[in-house]
Amino acid sequence: PKGSYPGSIYIYDMDQLTFANATDKKGIEYMIKYFKVCQDFYPGIMETMFVINISSYFMIPLSIVKSCLSTSFISLVQFHGPDGWKEELLKIIDADQLPAFLGGNRTDPDGNPLCKTIAVQGGKIDEKHYIHKSKNSLVNAPGVEKTTLSRASFSEIELEVKEDGSLIEWEFETKTRDIGFGLFYKEFVDGEEKITELVPLLRIDTEDYSETGVYRCERAGTYVVLFDNSYSWLRSKEIYYRIKIVNSKEMEAGMQN
Repeated sequence: PKGSYPGSIYIYDMDQLTFANATDKKGIEYMIKYFKVCQDFYPGIMETMFVINISSYFMIPLSIVKSCLSTSFISLVQFHGPDGWKEELLKIIDADQLPAFLGGNRTDPDGNPLCKTIAVQGGKIDEKHYIHKSKNSLVNAPGVEKTTLSRASFSEIELEVKEDGSLIEWEFETKTRDIGFGLFYKEFVDGEEKITELVPLLRIDTEDYSETGVYRCERAGTYVVLFDNSYSWLRSKEIYYRIKIVNSKEMEAGMQN
């Protein structure tokens, strides 16, 4: 208990977190709003929070979310990779109360270790609920630019970020099939160009649904968005995209709204 109120323990499992999930702008915004409500209106209710099975993808939204929360709130959160978290959970939760899939002994009456009678299991949303890009296409949206990549080619878009902590937001779709996408930081060290990969280059299928994402820039400088079609020896790709740089003041104003 915390004072006269019971403390809550939250467990978030990041297993199977994809690049699209990790960089989704709307998802990150909802996450920030949820945690700010917990922080600002229900202080003291959260005893601790476990975020388990984190991967390198998880670090992308984490840097954004942390910048919007207090250090006292963040200090209540424990971050764990694929190992070690079961032992930590058992230090504060009795094994007979902790579901078996989290390292405890508790199961459903039928022996199911997922304990579906007491725990709502997350999962992928059925695609029937997705908004197909035919209903919300970028093609005719304001501020959208178009580029066509011939087969075995790529396109680099340089962005000058002037303020530490700014966000780079992107949205793009291809007319057909997939396209490679990545984000890099470019600098000159001792007179030589150095390129650092920030968002790993991945082939992303946007034939049916647009791809949205966001990245927090720890420092000002030159960032490079890469659209890559070098793997395709037969087909050119038509890409529609919007890229925006949001500084800290604009980000704070957006959160207040």
